[in-house]
Amino acid sequence: MNFQLLIFLFLESIIATMAKNVRIIGGEDADITEFPYMASFRIYKDELLICGGAIISHQHILTAAHCFENRRKSDIRVYLGTTNSRNYSIPYYKIRNVAAHPNYLKIDKKSRWTVLNDIAIVTIEPNIEFNAFQNKIDLPTKEIKVGETAIMTGWGWRTYPKGTTSNTLQKISMKVIPNCEYDRDYPHMVNDDHLCAFTEEKAGICMGDSGGPLVSHGKVIGICSFGRLCALGDPDVYAKVYSYLDFIKSCMNSVSDSNSTCCCLIL
Repeated sequence: MNFQLLIFLFLESIIATMAKNVRIIGGEDADITEFPYMASFRIYKDELLICGGAIISHQHILTAAHCFENRRKSDIRVYLGTTNSRNYSIPYYKIRNVAAHPNYLKIDKKSRWTVLNDIAIVTIEPNIEFNAFQNKIDLPTKEIKVGETAIMTGWGWRTYPKGTTSNTLQKISMKVIPNCEYDRDYPHMVNDDHLCAFTEEKAGICMGDSGGPLVSHGKVIGICSFGRLCALGDPDVYAKVYSYLDFIKSCMNSVSDSNSTCCCLIL
């Protein structure tokens, strides 16, 4: 074995070790009592976590519409009140209805896709009994200001490009940034109904964090929608909750109302 090959193998082993230890989400362990509004959507037969969400009432979870594409609600269970994403011994909730925004749309622009109106209201049963481990988060009452600090929580991947969802709930502090900072490099990917947040390179959302809440001052201001790649220096993009208050409240008041702006996904 020649000297150059030895150097190559040595460098390759260092890179591999670093990759295994990088925490792409860049967060830290959290306890459910810190964030009792957190919900996880899991395909129970495969014990697979697919998305997060936020409790907003005794029977409603706010999440991302794309979480339910090509999936049947009968295959998905909702788990609340647990820090551990692999805890299947606790009671679960069934999905009664999924109401996606009527203008939800995923667009592919030369392999750079964007998602519009990526928000959904999930009605579950039985009703949630609030306690220290499961409780609702308030909706925003005003626009969030650029520069505000927010907290993102979820069980998404902690390594990239290969990874698995985190056993333990993670939290990370983010800063709300102008949407133009994302749009500068990727024109027309974001609009006024999006919200961008960033912390630092090697930190941010990844697979499994979709649908999770971005929270500031005790209000859910964003729902995790998409990012270019996991924590490689680009901002993360959220559906701006304030833009969808009418839709959310309409769904919460009456999903079956013929005048409702809800679009019910048939799952």
